[in-house]
Amino acid sequence: MKELIRAYNAKPWSKLEIPTMGKAQRLVLVVYVAAMVALGWYIYLSGPLALHFLYLGLGIPILFLFKSRYLAIAGLLSLEVVMAFMFMGNSTYIISTVMIFAGVIIAFESPVLVYVFLVFWMWFEMSPYSGFVGMKNELLLLATLFMGWLFRYMFSRTTASVKIYFKEKIPVLLLSFWILLGLAVWCIERAPAGIYQVKYFLIGVMFFILTPLIIRDEKTHTTITWAWVFVGILGAITAFIQPGAAENVESQVESFGAASAALGIQHSWSASFLSLSLFITISMFYVVKGVLKKAGIIFSVFFMIVALWIQYSKGVTIGFFIGLSLFWLITGIWHSKHNKGLVFVSRIFLIACTLTLVYIATTQLEFNLGTYNVILTNPSGGSMEVRYLLWSKAYTMIMTEGHAVRGLGAGAFWALAHSYQIDWAHPTIPHARATESMDFAELGINPHNLYVDTILHYGIVGFALLLWLLIGNFMKLRRGMKYFQNPKFRYLCLGIMCALIAFYFSCLFDFGIFFITRVWLFLGFAVATVNIGIHLEGTKTAELIEPTKKTSSNKPTDTGV
Repeated sequence: MKELIRAYNAKPWSKLEIPTMGKAQRLVLVVYVAAMVALGWYIYLSGPLALHFLYLGLGIPILFLFKSRYLAIAGLLSLEVVMAFMFMGNSTYIISTVMIFAGVIIAFESPVLVYVFLVFWMWFEMSPYSGFVGMKNELLLLATLFMGWLFRYMFSRTTASVKIYFKEKIPVLLLSFWILLGLAVWCIERAPAGIYQVKYFLIGVMFFILTPLIIRDEKTHTTITWAWVFVGILGAITAFIQPGAAENVESQVESFGAASAALGIQHSWSASFLSLSLFITISMFYVVKGVLKKAGIIFSVFFMIVALWIQYSKGVTIGFFIGLSLFWLITGIWHSKHNKGLVFVSRIFLIACTLTLVYIATTQLEFNLGTYNVILTNPSGGSMEVRYLLWSKAYTMIMTEGHAVRGLGAGAFWALAHSYQIDWAHPTIPHARATESMDFAELGINPHNLYVDTILHYGIVGFALLLWLLIGNFMKLRRGMKYFQNPKFRYLCLGIMCALIAFYFSCLFDFGIFFITRVWLFLGFAVATVNIGIHLEGTKTAELIEPTKKTSSNKPTDTGV
């Protein structure tokens, strides 16, 4: 019996390679969809639409059994039409249905295209310029990306398994299990607060895991890299049109209402995303060829730095300049033809002189740096007062409620905030006091510290798993920066590493673990960068970057995905 099972498992299961559609097939497909729409209106206007469409919809999935690109797309479009008419009169369902099925079709043809759109959408949806729409459609984008990629994988001819090894997935999966366990067993408020936070955390985790599966070769990686650059330029443009809300909070409250404005004025969100793109753009300066391209990169970097500055996020801006200084010091040593120690010391001295001049200009000459003046003139004032309050309340919760090892479960800060007399008392926002946990979600109340947030909700265990991920990923990027011979991957590893250092610094003053959906996307890009760099350079480099893993397991399996 064991030999029979072994033989059965070893049997090669072939996959059917689906050819592309011709012009005639496309024409027939258009006619077919038009007929489906006409039938939809006929049924809708002549009888009980839901029952008729239900019967029609039950038969359509049979088309998927034929493993044909043409019939698969026809089936998806048919289901889209059916679902749209079934939920006629409810615009939310219609829009969601159209987004999902159209997105699945696009992702089926090109997962990279959906992924590029996702990178751009992340900026648009969380930036103040977007009108404070929050993160409502991230789940839909994740569903379309995953299902489209899955269908494409199922219809490919190659092996039945896609193996991409990266150590970072181990702490992420363990952390996901720990958070779900807490939600099921000891969460203080499972719904709506706990489920809301866990949902967005899991969306980020899926982005993280899917990214290396989609970015499988150098060509795809180049496309995604430039997507990060262009979204940074787009972000800079929108930042000039709608600057950071720290300068005009009151007017935005009047325009959008207190709850919506409090979500949208999180200028740290848009600034942090812009910072990530900035480091990718800086790295590409050392990769592109030609004077005009380099000049374009220089102009874009300068433009994006100015846009970052006017977002008025003090933590993100300081973190960016810390990361930029590190990038500058390392590249100075790489390119130095003289004594490397002397170059390092001289650049440290220049940074120190610059900081001294800024301090003198601000404190002695009273030079106006906008909201940044408070960093040197009154560091404990302004928004820091609110942060001190929130940190102290979080600490009190941890010590009073107990369970520091396991944490209090997702949504605990929202659920307990009103009991601990937390007010949102920012001087430029009308005084607001929440009465229910989800009020705190709308008002933007959170511990404003990623690490405090993690310890409060998921305990020392969750915090240790998070550090395992952050430190392990950082060390791999550092080794890639050190050992890659390809300048593109070498500089990208350096840029990504400095970008993450900048972000981790800003996490001392902002963000919760469920807030950072877009950063999971960036971490997945970091993993893909190292994976592809290893694959291109071969055995020797792989052993240096992944010393505990056999080289053959590091190479991505070419599945055509």
